[in-house]
This record gives sequence, C-alpha cells and structure tokens, in this order.
Amino acid sequence: MVAGALSLLLIAFTAAGQQAPPLPKATAQAKTAAQAKTVNLQTTGAPSKTSDGPKPAAQSPYTGAMMQVPRVVVPDVRGRTPGVAQEILQSAGLKFGATRQSNGPGTPGTIWQQNPVQKSVVFKGTTVNVEIVATPQPPRTDQGDKEFSRAVPSLIGRTPAQAQMILFHSGLTLGNQAAGPGSGVEGTIYAQNPQPGQWVHLPAKVDVQIVQANQPEKQGKRPEPPQVIVPQLRGLNPQQAQQVLAKSRLQIGSAYTGQVSAPAGAIYDQRPQAGTRVYAGSSVDLLVAAQLAKKPAPKSPEKAPEKIVLVPVPDVRHRDANTAAAILQHSRLNLGQQTREESESNPGLITSQ
Repeated sequence: MVAGALSLLLIAFTAAGQQAPPLPKATAQAKTAAQAKTVNLQTTGAPSKTSDGPKPAAQSPYTGAMMQVPRVVVPDVRGRTPGVAQEILQSAGLKFGATRQSNGPGTPGTIWQQNPVQKSVVFKGTTVNVEIVATPQPPRTDQGDKEFSRAVPSLIGRTPAQAQMILFHSGLTLGNQAAGPGSGVEGTIYAQNPQPGQWVHLPAKVDVQIVQANQPEKQGKRPEPPQVIVPQLRGLNPQQAQQVLAKSRLQIGSAYTGQVSAPAGAIYDQRPQAGTRVYAGSSVDLLVAAQLAKKPAPKSPEKAPEKIVLVPVPDVRHRDANTAAAILQHSRLNLGQQTREESESNPGLITSQ
C-alpha cells in the first residue's frame, strides 16, 4: 500500500511539472480571431461611462482653410492705366484679371470700371477684372472728307464759357446745358455728349451737364439764377463793353487779340454771340483787333517776314500727353519739353504747364 501511494504521488508530480501540449492549429486561429473581434468591439463600440460626452463633429478641411484666408479691401483703380492698376492690386494682395475695351467716360487707355467694385471686401488673392476706355477710331473713308470731321475735345472740368471757346477752335458749338448732381467744382462740366475723342461731322453741337450747387436739405432747393440775353459788343472797345455788360448783369471774361482788318482796340467778335441766353453773372470773352504794324518797304527782293498771330493758350493740365498735343494742335501750338516729377495725383497726367 505504501508503495502504491508513492507511485500515485510520483505520477501527479510528473504531470504538474510538464507543460501543456500545444493546441491544434485550427483552435489557435479561432482563438486569435476571437481576440481580434474583442479588440474591434472595444475600439468602435459605444463610449464608456467615464467619457465626458459625445465628441464634436470633425470640421471640414475646406471650411477651416477659408477661415484662415485674410480679407482685403479692393482699391480704386479707375482712371489708371493697366500697368499702374496691376501694381496697385498686387500691393493689396489681389490679382489683375481680364481686360475689356468699351466706350466709357475718361481718357482712352485708362480704366473706367472694375469688378469687384472699389472699396468692397474680398478674400486675398481674388482676381479683379477691368474695363478700359476704348481709343476712338477716326472716320472711315466712306464717311466723307476728313476736313469736315473733328475729334470732340474734352470739356470736363471747364466752365461753359471756357468750353464754348474750346469748341470754337475746333469748329464746333456748345449745345444744351443742364445742371445735375455731378462730381466736381460747382459750375463746371462733369459730363458731355458726344464723348471726348469721338469723331463727328461738321457742324455739330456738344451737349454738357454742369455741376449744380450742393443745397442743404433743410433749406430746400435753391432757385435757378435768372437768364439774360448777351448784348452786341462788336465795334466797341473793352471799356465800353464792360459798361454794356454791367447793365445786362454780365462781366468780361478773357480778352484775346488778333490781326484783323478792323480798327485797333475794337471788338470784332465775342463768345457767346449776341442774342444768346445765359445765366446772370456769366462771362463774355472778347476778341479785340490788334494794332497793325506798318510793313517797311523791302530793300531787296527778299522774302517778307512771316506775320505773327497771337492765339490763346488752352489749359491742358490734368490731361495726358496725347490729349494735350491734340488740344494744342487745334490752337496751332506744339507740345514742348516734358519733365516728370513725383505727385500724388494720377500718374501720366500733366500737373503744370
């Protein structure tokens, strides 16, 4: 019995010291799949009770990127050339886009419209498209003789009296005058029809719109000044003309002299013409005959000296060089030396003459 008990103890001790035999391959794969399923359930299952709450929805990458793009104010590039406008837009972080030519107001070759419009707020890097004032085309050969066609000069910023003198040198006349809430100095022209640079056939009239006075809302609309008839001044001297104009509530504007067959110092023409209706207080320009110089007897059959004719110098400030040359050419003058200086006004325009 003792020997049997010792044998049982020896068998139990041997079984405890040995390792368990390995599981079959199929059983091991099933156990691994079960563990993987357990891990997946723990990963994708409902949140545990210790969680602070449901996680917020993930933000769209596109929305986050747009929130990080800064916004800028679109600068005003109207009246600028495309090259200058491109530099201004690039400095503001914008792109210079497509250009299109159209018949708009302003100097040919400059911008008169933009999209997006000036002072609007856009994302940085936005493209700005512009419209450029088209260069007026000369009349075709089938439109008649060029001697009877004229390019309409610019009257913007001029008074009606000054505009009438400019049109006179171009063989044109001043048409209808209407007051409106335009931008500019009170009493000056802010719009015209036909547009500057447009070719027209003679005779032609140019209608203008004049800047009206800014009236306070409480006082209401100011009554329009009365109209008077311009008297006849031909044959008078400037002193006599001043007295006649004062009785008609008018005044003398600019006086020009010219070599004509009339008594020296006598008025041989006037602008506006006699009989024209104008506002009281308007100016009337005078054309006065100059003293005719006696021609000395030629000592030899040499060529007689050319007669010097005085002409009024037009105002070409705030114009570009091409427009100034055209205006001066109508007055039988030439564009002279040009110098450049730094200025805060529009680049490429004349600041003084």
